[in-house]
Formats: sequence, structure tokens, C-alpha cells
Amino acid sequence: FKDMSIIGQFNLGFILARCRNQNLWILDQHACDEIYNFERLCKETVIHEQKLIAPLPLELSPSEENCVLENLDIFERNGFRFVYNPEKEIRHRLSLTALPHSGSGRDGKKPVQFGKEDVGALCAMLGADGTSSSDG
Repeated sequence: FKDMSIIGQFNLGFILARCRNQNLWILDQHACDEIYNFERLCKETVIHEQKLIAPLPLELSPSEENCVLENLDIFERNGFRFVYNPEKEIRHRLSLTALPHSGSGRDGKKPVQFGKEDVGALCAMLGADGTSSSDG
């Protein structure tokens, strides 16, 4: 996109641009702005980990439980920590010991505290079928 030249704007929401090989591109301004903001947010946001006083039991679908176990490194990189108890029944073998958050808000950015429902959301992004039943 760096080598494109702007031709103009169309219909108050699209940018007309031409690249080096003279191909015409029609870019959705709103989508371009969303991508820019998302990439900036990913680059600048620091995920912190809040340890819990006591483990928070989860009730996940079997596929979600399997997803967490197979992708534990991804969950941990995103601030989630778990304890696994193989003695418990399937769906109840995982408990959270830490949850991620994005800071205090002192830097002017809105802080985000993640919860146990976000385990199911991350599983869905990783391709686990079923919906989270971790709301309690």
C-alpha cells in the first residue's frame, strides 16, 4: 500500500488508489481505519496477569477443555493460567489461577479485565466447536 497513489474519494467512504502496475484499488475507509487501529492496538497493548486468590473452576465443553490443553502456550502468552486436575470429570478438570488484564488505565487507555468467559471465546478463535458454558 505504500507504493499506491491516491486518486480520490468515492461515495464518502471509499478511497480510489492506483498501484505501480496501474491496477485500480477501491479501499473501504472504515475497514482500513479498523485494520490500522487493530494493528496499533496489538503492537502497543501489554497484557498483564492477575493471579487469583483461589482457583476459579471452569465448566467447559469437552472440545474447549481439549483446546485449552492443546494450546496451553497460547493461553499462557495471553495471560491465562490454569491448574489441571485429571481426577475430576471431563468438563470440570480445569480451573483458572490467573486472568489477563490490559493495565490500570493510568496511561489514558481504557483498561480491559478478561474473565472466564474469554477462555471459551479464545477456544472459538482457535477452532474449538461448541460454545462456552463457563458462565456461572
